[in-house]
Amino acid sequence: MKRSNLNKIVFAIVLCTLCSTAYAQTSDAAGEVWKKKVARIIDIAPKHDSLKHPSKTKQDSSLTEIIVTAAKAGKLIAYSNEDNEFTTKLSVQDIKKITGPKVDTITLTDPVTNSEIVKVVSRDFDFTAIHKYRILEEWTFDQRTGKTQIQITGIAPLREIFGDDGTFRGVQALFWLRYNDAYPIISRYEKKQPENTISSHIWRDYFSNTDLADNVWKAKAGRVINMTVKDDNASHHLMDLKQDETMYDMIVNEIKKGALPAYALSDDALRSKISFDSLRSLIGIQEDTITLTDPTTNTELEKIISRDLIYSRISAYTLIEEWAFDPHTGKTDIQIRSIGPSKVEKDNTGTIAAGLLLFWVRYNDAHVMISRYEQYHPDNTLASHIWADYFLSDVKPELQK
Repeated sequence: MKRSNLNKIVFAIVLCTLCSTAYAQTSDAAGEVWKKKVARIIDIAPKHDSLKHPSKTKQDSSLTEIIVTAAKAGKLIAYSNEDNEFTTKLSVQDIKKITGPKVDTITLTDPVTNSEIVKVVSRDFDFTAIHKYRILEEWTFDQRTGKTQIQITGIAPLREIFGDDGTFRGVQALFWLRYNDAYPIISRYEKKQPENTISSHIWRDYFSNTDLADNVWKAKAGRVINMTVKDDNASHHLMDLKQDETMYDMIVNEIKKGALPAYALSDDALRSKISFDSLRSLIGIQEDTITLTDPTTNTELEKIISRDLIYSRISAYTLIEEWAFDPHTGKTDIQIRSIGPSKVEKDNTGTIAAGLLLFWVRYNDAHVMISRYEQYHPDNTLASHIWADYFLSDVKPELQK
């Protein structure tokens, strides 16, 4: 392949990557609804199929080949890969050019004369090599309700690009499709490939333990949020010294007043409330009797005091989320159902060794109190940690049985 052509391809890959992976984050006027556009890559290559989808017959065509056939027939609109905004529609001729035979020149050596011969060859587009797809999503998080919505807006088949020396250079989107336009075709394909569907790969990619991610499209998942910050001594002190409480302090005090129901860890349905007295030993409040001497009368007095054993060590919170995915619309709903403070234990080196959940509270019950706390901690809010964990954490939520 000529050097100029290779440079054009590399430039196109870089441009496409920038367009496809860029995201925009916005929020509403109250700063309570956050939005972000993200892209991720799904690989649907079967493990036992040498990373290919057989296409020996019309009934056994790859997904991309079916999509291209529909686009050539004018039944499906494809868009340029120059951006991911679906701004430029591609014509049938554009599709044929992208997926048509490629003409290239190769140099051969004549075994008789030992002279070099330049030969023009035509290579058909290899649909079996297309097994990766870029999925474009719009995420919306409402911190007031603890609800997140993921809307798949686009899908793009990807081809791998290799240099003249055979080294992998990256992936390039052939074109973009609106997900809603493409799903009827995807659905028909998935009926013939029930064990290897786009929908199942999208669903499984959200979680860490994919063995539990079956195709019922509903699940509970646990996520651990660590709110420790270097400049806050893991206590999250409020700026108002008169209300110098940690978020955990506020939760416990609300439970103590009877304003916030708490539930035992064994109560997965969150139906049976537990009293503050039941939580005393678990959350580390220990009452003790001390003897004091009155400096005036020199008489001894006994006083009952409460000792807080673990408040300063509470900086992690476990969230239980309910996930629901609708492949037909490409929409996923995530609802935070409950939140539980976790007692963090450290080993001799200071490394976090384990986290012990203490109790559950409903997110909807606790949100007003959490919002009150976050007013004093705008740079270290639970909402911002949840939002960041969606995109910046290497640890995916774990499915619950």
